[in-house]
Amino acid sequence: MCGIAGFTGSRQPDLLRRMTGSLHYRGPDADGFFEGKGINLGHRRLSIIDLTTGTQPMFSADKNLAIIFNGEIYNFQELRSLVPDYPFQTSSDTEVIMALYRKYGPDGLSRMNGMFAFALWDTSADRLLLARDRMGKKPIYYVEHGGNLYFASEPKALLFALHTREMDQAAASLFFELQFIPGRQSIYRGVFRLLPGEYAVWERGKLVTTRYWNLRFDGSSESSTDRLGTLLADATKLRLISDVPLGIFLSGGIDSSTVAYYAVQAATKRIKTFSIGFTDPSFDESKYFNAVAKRLGTEHSHHLFTERELLDVIPLIFDRLDEPLADASILPTYLLSRFTREKVTVALGGDGADELFAGYPTFIAHTLAGRYASVPGFARTWAEKIVRTIPVSHRNISFDFKLKQFIKGASLSGTARDRAWTAAFAPEELQHLLSHDVFQSVSEERERIAAESLTNSADSDETAVLRFWQQGYLVDDILTKVDRAAMYSSLEVRAPFLDHRIVEYVNNLPYTWKLRHRVTKFLLKELMRGKLPDEIIDRPKKGFGIPIASWLTKELKEYMLEVLRPRAVSAAGLQSVYVSRLIDEHLTHRSDNRMKLWSLIVFMEWHRRWLRARI
Repeated sequence: MCGIAGFTGSRQPDLLRRMTGSLHYRGPDADGFFEGKGINLGHRRLSIIDLTTGTQPMFSADKNLAIIFNGEIYNFQELRSLVPDYPFQTSSDTEVIMALYRKYGPDGLSRMNGMFAFALWDTSADRLLLARDRMGKKPIYYVEHGGNLYFASEPKALLFALHTREMDQAAASLFFELQFIPGRQSIYRGVFRLLPGEYAVWERGKLVTTRYWNLRFDGSSESSTDRLGTLLADATKLRLISDVPLGIFLSGGIDSSTVAYYAVQAATKRIKTFSIGFTDPSFDESKYFNAVAKRLGTEHSHHLFTERELLDVIPLIFDRLDEPLADASILPTYLLSRFTREKVTVALGGDGADELFAGYPTFIAHTLAGRYASVPGFARTWAEKIVRTIPVSHRNISFDFKLKQFIKGASLSGTARDRAWTAAFAPEELQHLLSHDVFQSVSEERERIAAESLTNSADSDETAVLRFWQQGYLVDDILTKVDRAAMYSSLEVRAPFLDHRIVEYVNNLPYTWKLRHRVTKFLLKELMRGKLPDEIIDRPKKGFGIPIASWLTKELKEYMLEVLRPRAVSAAGLQSVYVSRLIDEHLTHRSDNRMKLWSLIVFMEWHRRWLRARI
């Protein structure tokens, strides 16, 4: 795992080093630079494969190709056999990319199994190729400025090249709704992301993007636990390849436990597993991860953090989080990554299983909403009035919170339900937050971005819901969160469930093999029955959440009041009277505004540290 940065055009050594240096935590082992005719490449390296000769930027033997690469190509040893005539100088996966490009051009991307973002310069053609892996596990951002193209692993590196910074209002409004920004657009006007499964070619001053892979759902494949098991076993085995110490995140849920199971089956030595907990007993999951570690015989390490240690992480995260992301689980994810990094450099996790196998409670809620719609209108109106009167508890994902979220989207259909259920601010509430005029000016653009990023008009209702979670939430929330939290600790995280072969297989299964009789992850649970303890397979879904609602009334109250003080809120272009009302409702337990208030805090911290500040 590494950090990359660069730009086309004339040499600017100071700029290249500032851009690259801003990503130092992504690659603490070494840096490297190349300033050629028309190209400037910078690299920060976290050494994983070929520790001695894998230095970057890397060049082909004839010096015609140069590459900077972030990620891993898991099948690189197999791919070497496709290019027997290429004069390899190293044993690294990075050089295999150049060899494939030499033989196949961009078509070589479809042969790679991995997570990656890279920039490859072809001197003979004066051509730059940028590429991102199929599922978007590794990020790459770009901006066209002054007739040149600038690119980097994170937006912060690009800010050095921009004379002015402007917020994209449509992206900001989507953030306040979804708590993440979906698709190509970033929070900065003019700064874009390369999409998952996409490459871009910069040639003669023009950028052309091309999709080489897409999510596809057809429901035509036959289900087979044997087939799924074979794919998971191979995907996990490939991700154990490393020249540095490696371990597994183990939460005690079925996803990470499945990865641990297949890692133990494939490993030649005892597997290390890692988990964290908190001194608050309501967050104690030791019963579950201890049961898995004992069953599998792993070398398990566990650390209990205090509430104070978790709270102390907040300013550190905001110091580095250059785009607003309101997923509060980035805090414990960072602590887990930091703890794991004390003993290993690479960790495998269970990310992706919930989105592939319909694992979230919202998938069950869709079934319930369908039945709820058949209830007579007068009865629904009566029930919803009663639900709104239930006292606010502020407990983590409490029953009253779930009921009130459910009725927000129950009368809608498809992904409109998901947007309502997961929204911090509904569209009608955004008009109060952004002002009516601002909201109206961006409404068309925000819906265009949402439609392009989250939907496909050809999808059935079931497929549309899966696409929302895989193409939107997984990529732009979960994978972004894990990338940033892990990289802030210089830890590489790999996701066997997101091997493209597994994604393609599962997405082509009938929906009933994912959700059946309100049992989520049906096929995965069938596969793991007998391999893991039943209490792991049958336990309800529990996320990596923290008690934000309660903390905002106690431990984080003064911090919230400081960050969301009216003058600062107004200066950021938000309606301070409305925000003050949200705070008052939450503190007096008249409403559970946790999602709204945390999103506002995240936005305000980003605005102060990254939009207004100079770097």
